[in-house]
Amino acid sequence: MRMYGFYRTDSNVWYIDLPEWDGDQRDLQMVEGADTLLDMLSLGTNDIIVYLDDKPFDGASVLIKKDEDREGAYYHVDSINSKTYNMDIWLCEVTLFVFNSLPDKIYVKV
Repeated sequence: MRMYGFYRTDSNVWYIDLPEWDGDQRDLQMVEGADTLLDMLSLGTNDIIVYLDDKPFDGASVLIKKDEDREGAYYHVDSINSKTYNMDIWLCEVTLFVFNSLPDKIYVKV
């Protein structure tokens, strides 16, 4: 399990804080549902810590991969922390950087 920070800019755009990323900053932007999910999980704050792993861990919810291509994958989010979301989100190639793959399941805890 690893802890990741996400932050919202003044222009209401979410990014993952990933100092080891050597690519373009724009690649770290959360889009296509991931930004909406962060809006809901952050409860109105401009930053949030999320714990992620490709293996189950205590208290984690699961994101299930639905479809993928070479640039990322769509994942279904049923619920997180006992709150139902029932939505699909896009996770881009940064997911490949974090996990070295596009896992079939990503475990998450906020």
